[in-house]
Amino acid sequence: MTLQEIKALRATCRAKLEDLLGRTSSREMSTEENQMFTDLKAEGERLASLESRYAVLESFDKPVTPSIVRTPIVTPNANAAKLKALDLAFRTGRFEDGKQATDVPLQILQSPVDAASAAAVPTDMAFMDATGTFDVAAALGVTEYNRPGSNPLKITIQGAATAATTYVEGTAPTESAIPTFKDVTLDGARYQNLTKISLESINNVSFNVVQAVTRALVTGQLEKQNIDFGAALKAACAANTHCLVDSGTNDAYYTLAALISKHPAIFQGPNNKFLLSSVDLLACLNARDDQNRPLLDFTAGTLLGKPFVVSEDVDRVYYGNWSFGGFRSRTPLFVSVLKELYAQSGHVGYSAYQWADWAFYASLTTLTKQPVLFSHLGAAGA
Repeated sequence: MTLQEIKALRATCRAKLEDLLGRTSSREMSTEENQMFTDLKAEGERLASLESRYAVLESFDKPVTPSIVRTPIVTPNANAAKLKALDLAFRTGRFEDGKQATDVPLQILQSPVDAASAAAVPTDMAFMDATGTFDVAAALGVTEYNRPGSNPLKITIQGAATAATTYVEGTAPTESAIPTFKDVTLDGARYQNLTKISLESINNVSFNVVQAVTRALVTGQLEKQNIDFGAALKAACAANTHCLVDSGTNDAYYTLAALISKHPAIFQGPNNKFLLSSVDLLACLNARDDQNRPLLDFTAGTLLGKPFVVSEDVDRVYYGNWSFGGFRSRTPLFVSVLKELYAQSGHVGYSAYQWADWAFYASLTTLTKQPVLFSHLGAAGA
């Protein structure tokens, strides 16, 4: 028997096994088919063993090469993939002309990563993301207006319906009455932040430093927007006397109950929510209603049976229908990769920017029925 004959027998055995597997791929094998599978597998293993032994015998028949061919030894570049990816990033990265920076670049083997750090970051290190991305406006459910650019956006808000009057037979309205409409213009401030990373950081730090920095930029955007959202909400409600619920006391149960009970019926709904700080939430922790039931239900996540959102950027207690009470306009979040601008200093810049603006129904101060009301647990009527 020759090596070629063994290879031919093994190929035939493999073809039979492949045919058997194809015929039984969608069902269980029968007893006969299981036995055939076992036999073909054993035959394949036997032929493989024979092939390896006959291959040794056949090697004796090969002629010996009379001369030695010398080839140069090429040391593979361990960083070839990284260099290729870096080159591609340089060629496809976007350039933003005129960008100025006052930040401290993120570096390794140099100091510091930030102004508060004195020690250099070691090359090999682990990364844990300890930042969250909490969007207060989205959690409340304000009405969103997504727009592609930074041009101002004008929205029209219906503030009141058309008044109706009863008529007897033979009479009807003769004068036109229209609903109350108010226009609000959302300009949109540009929110932007920047981090520069050294080329050594991108290539040598063990965790994905680019992904971590990009996430930090996005988180920083939301943190600043949350602060401005809270400030704008407070200013709008404080300027509207129809939004204030003066409970006359700092009792948590009475204040929250007053916010719910004085909320206009036309804005009531299952999605109405409280917005309050963690300090005010703590004040509700041990509060009880008149039947000694706790106001805060941790299991259901409710205050007096209503959902709530906690934010450190507010110092009032708000309650209402946020889809009517708040409006937000935002562009997509853009992330620019600034290659050439910082190339001479060995850095790559990552800049995130987004246009965002808010408006509130509370700015319509002439309307007595407001979808969002507020009060204060620390000082009544403040």
